[in-house]
Amino acid sequence: MVREISRQEARVKKAVLFAPYDIAELELMIPYMQAIQDLLPNVKVILRSRSFCENVWNSAYVKQMLKPLESAKNFFIDDSWQIQAQSYLDSFLFVCGKTTSKYSFPFLSLAPSLVLFTKEQVLDERLGKCLDTLSTKAFIKVVKAFQKEQRQWTENIVRYREGNLYHFGKASEYLAEYILHNFFKIDFKKEVGISSKV
Repeated sequence: MVREISRQEARVKKAVLFAPYDIAELELMIPYMQAIQDLLPNVKVILRSRSFCENVWNSAYVKQMLKPLESAKNFFIDDSWQIQAQSYLDSFLFVCGKTTSKYSFPFLSLAPSLVLFTKEQVLDERLGKCLDTLSTKAFIKVVKAFQKEQRQWTENIVRYREGNLYHFGKASEYLAEYILHNFFKIDFKKEVGISSKV
């Protein structure tokens, strides 16, 4: 995923990716998604569905909740096994609750996470914001601020990633070579004659 995303050119992002962890969070996020559709029609709303692993997401109840959203041109459901690379590339903000993707999204997309429904600071403030409750009006203000500050967020996250993550996008390759070299005394590239990047 890292390689696929990093091959793309930098561009202005025009989407907000919503990733509710469960149906309760989905219910709380629906008004925010509708507010974007009503007040920011040039912003695409992407919903990260968990229908790939939980049958409740395919229920009539969820379909009924999503019906008003689906009629808009700026609404898309990402229900793939992994979040699609395009969702990372398009989104300037990741709106979530309990999902652990709040930590990885900024590093992959170079865009911040907005963690809702928490009174605690569960995310480094250089990677996004944590808020408890928001009116839809306040939410739209926050989204506009994130959209306007895309460049600053990207620069901050790049600095954080370079200073805190080692071998980003190549950690498995590095670890394999390290173990082979230090524990088995094998120079993988030299003895096998191929690059471990293959």
